[in-house]
Amino acid sequence: MVARVCLSAGSLFFRGTALPQTTHRGSPMVCLRNAVLASLFPVLLICLGGCAAAPAPSREIPDWVRVVVPERDGRSLFVGGAALASTPEAGIEEAIADARSQVHLQATTRFTDLFNRAVHESGIETTAMERLDFKNAVTRDYGLRMAEVSRQDSVFHRPCGDAGSNGRPEVDAPVCQVFVLLSVGVDEWGSELRELLEMQKTRRREEGQLHLVEFAQWLARETLAGQPEETRERSR
Repeated sequence: MVARVCLSAGSLFFRGTALPQTTHRGSPMVCLRNAVLASLFPVLLICLGGCAAAPAPSREIPDWVRVVVPERDGRSLFVGGAALASTPEAGIEEAIADARSQVHLQATTRFTDLFNRAVHESGIETTAMERLDFKNAVTRDYGLRMAEVSRQDSVFHRPCGDAGSNGRPEVDAPVCQVFVLLSVGVDEWGSELRELLEMQKTRRREEGQLHLVEFAQWLARETLAGQPEETRERSR
């Protein structure tokens, strides 16, 4: 129907432009021609817009993938990705695993830095085997805990090939790119670590390793550095 109107309007428009040019300016014929052309021109523009093809569905990669910031709104951000997954669900699982591995790595790095400071600055004497056992126990559990408390905030997946007939990707169609945004509360880095250190204090006390209890206390105090006073009070 729209195409028929377009053709009719175009036919009248160009037919109107072919009116004889021998008419005198100001004559009734010229006035009639100008009026017809003026009324048909807006209709022709509307028809041309209506006959144009519909825009393709947007498949632009979102900003949170293209520009990854370390923190926002009190949460640490991690973007995981996957490629060439059989379904969106499979791709999302792979992307989540990728993002959680980044969370695990950051937890390991954070504790390793703190642990090395404790070895050099705490003044508490420990043997190499004690340090290795203590560090491995906390690092393993800390990485797993932080990966578990991470929250899924956003998901984006791009299908392979063209979209379906309705302009949207098929539900179970293969996907070429999948991205997942996970986040961890900034305060959770310290609170989860303090819980693990409390567990270590209990274990070392039961085993009679009081110097390691003191070592764990030193680490716990350092996690509170820069925290508000009420947070430090709750952790005592």
